[in-house]
Amino acid sequence: MSTRKRLTNISIVMFSIIGTFFLSEVLFRTILFSDTNLLDSLRVPEYYSDHIKNEEDAFYNDNYWKLNYLFRKPINFESPHPLLGWTGKFYWKSLDHFEQDSVKNKRPILLYGDSFAMCIDSVKCFEDYLNHDKAFIKNHFLLNYGVGGYGVDQIYLLLNETVDRFNKPFIIF
Repeated sequence: MSTRKRLTNISIVMFSIIGTFFLSEVLFRTILFSDTNLLDSLRVPEYYSDHIKNEEDAFYNDNYWKLNYLFRKPINFESPHPLLGWTGKFYWKSLDHFEQDSVKNKRPILLYGDSFAMCIDSVKCFEDYLNHDKAFIKNHFLLNYGVGGYGVDQIYLLLNETVDRFNKPFIIF
């Protein structure tokens, strides 16, 4: 086999390998950043950004927050909630809490507040401790309505909009 033919074959193989990797990357990114549910399990910002963990907290860089916005779309800037602006761990339109179905026949404990009440995902929060405590969970269930960046006015408005949905709630404001 001539040298020229070998170089041609090697070039074709290399081009095919590089082209395949390039097309795979484009396809992966297209699916990852689309609205399809196909790769939901891979839409975790920590997988693609650096973060520094310590015992008390996780500090994330700007790439984490950009990906968090792209993957989870927590704030709808184009059409914010008409009363509250952005929302927390509850549905945007109905204001039903994500864990509202877990209350069942227990007395709901409703926690309203700002980012201190809301907590962050990387640490155990109030609801993580109380809703896993056997004595507490027998008769109660904590729903955390805390939202980062809320002022007293937004917290009060959220309370007024959601408190009547529950039977005899205990409110922590």
